[in-house]
Amino acid sequence: MDIKLHKQATTTPKIRAEIQAAPSSISDSELARQYGVGDSTIRRWRYRDNVHDRSHTRHNLLATLTTEQEEVLIAARAFLRLGLDDLLIVAREFLNPRLSRSGLHRMLKRREVPTLAALARQDAGGDETSRHYASGEDLEQTLKRYCWLYNHHISLKALNHQSPIAAMKEWQAKRAELFTK
Repeated sequence: MDIKLHKQATTTPKIRAEIQAAPSSISDSELARQYGVGDSTIRRWRYRDNVHDRSHTRHNLLATLTTEQEEVLIAARAFLRLGLDDLLIVAREFLNPRLSRSGLHRMLKRREVPTLAALARQDAGGDETSRHYASGEDLEQTLKRYCWLYNHHISLKALNHQSPIAAMKEWQAKRAELFTK
């Protein structure tokens, strides 16, 4: 059985049930001495309906933006196509200087505002996320072109901003003994 207790818990669900089942003739002080806990712990568990810890999460999360401010930011996101950091700068400058980046992100998620990538797909005319090829040969040619482009022309930061082929040629020039057949 998995018992979930917080770090500072002085009672287990079994002890809590015993406290709740104790007759009212026994005082809180006597129960506290019996179980080695404080009077406030006895009073807390004696009148509860269950023996499980309550959540410590706030029931009313603090929001730094009003509904009107949220609407303004959503409209700015849709019209100006601002990223999260740029939207945060605008929001802090004109709406609320105490707004955090995570608070803004949570608001956008809660209000189901589409990401910039989703907005770009909408602008392009639909939610096309995959490409269809006429034949296997067409796919093969596309993959070959991609590999050629990647290996010969795209510089990679991990390779000191060189393409993989250029890095390999440089390495071959420096360590020719590694490239013998």
